[in-house]
Amino acid sequence: MLKIITPWGVLMAFFMSPCVFAMDKVVLQLRWDHQFQFAGYCAAKLNKYYEEAGLDVEVRSVISKDGKILRPVDEVSSGRAQFGVGAADILVANDTDKPLMVSAVIFQQSAAAFYAKKGTPFSSPRDFTHLKVARNIDDLIDVELQAMLRAEGIDPKEVKAYPHQSGIAHLLSGAVDVLPGYSITFPFDMAHAGNDYVHIDPASYGVDFYGDSLFVTARLARENPDLVTRFTQASLKGWRYALEHSEEIALKITSDFPRQSTDVREVEFNRFQIAGVRQLTHYPIVELGHVNPGRWAAMHSALKTSGLVHTKFDADAFVFDPERDQLVNDGGCQGSCRVKVVS
Repeated sequence: MLKIITPWGVLMAFFMSPCVFAMDKVVLQLRWDHQFQFAGYCAAKLNKYYEEAGLDVEVRSVISKDGKILRPVDEVSSGRAQFGVGAADILVANDTDKPLMVSAVIFQQSAAAFYAKKGTPFSSPRDFTHLKVARNIDDLIDVELQAMLRAEGIDPKEVKAYPHQSGIAHLLSGAVDVLPGYSITFPFDMAHAGNDYVHIDPASYGVDFYGDSLFVTARLARENPDLVTRFTQASLKGWRYALEHSEEIALKITSDFPRQSTDVREVEFNRFQIAGVRQLTHYPIVELGHVNPGRWAAMHSALKTSGLVHTKFDADAFVFDPERDQLVNDGGCQGSCRVKVVS
């Protein structure tokens, strides 16, 4: 017997379907606590860009509820998070048994720099050799120091490592003369301590590392490229909004994304980071998310020289590009596909 389905019946069936409201639940693991540094992801959640893309996203602080500092590459590799924010650590993890891929670069330059109190004879890389330099050998900022020194013909072993503690107290006390730090954080701390400073930027010496970048596991990128694309596109939309409505988002981060640590003046700190974040993104001169595989290759080479990575860099295996991969699968590339940025 033929059943007649009315338009109302079709509509009711649609809304009663268990799949209609299904959202893909994912976790984004930040590389530090909630602050304007991650404004684009917060804006994407607040403005429901993720929801519009069919995503239910948790934006997670690097500081767990029990006070533990999480490592984004570990959280993503283990599956406890699906997306992460990282930089050179993505290459280091990718070199081991944790294949990762970058889907977008947010900070087109690293925020890493080296700071000393004003009046310290600190104006060129050679000055590192006669000053007390706080170092965590081979950590991500230290790798940039090593690359800068080598670029100037200086053996990094000539720079003695002094204990590197959190905060700036050991710099102010004179226990060390030079501290590694980030341009969107360190100047704020020094200003509130009432101290002026001088600094050296590795980029001034040809060490052109990327900063905050969005990454996923190679497995997720391979098995669900649509999910990765939706998340990346929604995130970039959030970043555009955050950079164009920075004051609004800075205030909303303070109210809607409370920090796990409470050691900073949140509203003032988030506002302070606006200018630095804008500078690091190079927006709107450079398209948000732009990826240059050659720069990742140069970073990989610097890490290899330091002994932190050992394998050969493969841009196609490291940069997420679903259009390129589809061409390969369809046989249309014939080994000559150019890496294209998802943006």
